[in-house]
Amino acid sequence: MKIMQIIFILLFLLNGEIIGQNNSTDSCDCDFDKEVIFGDPEKLPSFPGGEKALQTYLNENLKYPQLAIDSAYEDKVFIIFCVYKTGELTKLEVGKGKYEVLNMEALRVVSEMPKWEPAENRGEKLCYIYTLPFNFVLEKPTKRGYKKIGKRNN
Repeated sequence: MKIMQIIFILLFLLNGEIIGQNNSTDSCDCDFDKEVIFGDPEKLPSFPGGEKALQTYLNENLKYPQLAIDSAYEDKVFIIFCVYKTGELTKLEVGKGKYEVLNMEALRVVSEMPKWEPAENRGEKLCYIYTLPFNFVLEKPTKRGYKKIGKRNN
């Protein structure tokens, strides 16, 4: 099982890009009375400690559900959420995902994340819609069982 987690995390690191989207005051329930920022803000929202800390968090908390393993489910799940100007994550939803069991695991992990550093523009904290991909890929069987892939250093 530990090998599967390592493979999953490696595939996330190699194939899963962290994708941010433009902020939207309507879908994020922001209470701006100033102009809406179009395009990227000066500072994008970030997981506390940065991208490496996010990868560590995912490595420690994301579990490939046994039902998905038994059913050989693989998928790339996109979780969309709002990083509110206080850093809270709100409005979590599945943007794309075929299998409910994988969707629920990705939602669970995001819902348990600590507060993020919010986006900023000209010193003002902003709400920001963010998309985080989760790449669920199983080990491939070989004639002698499952192919074991060790941890790689980047």
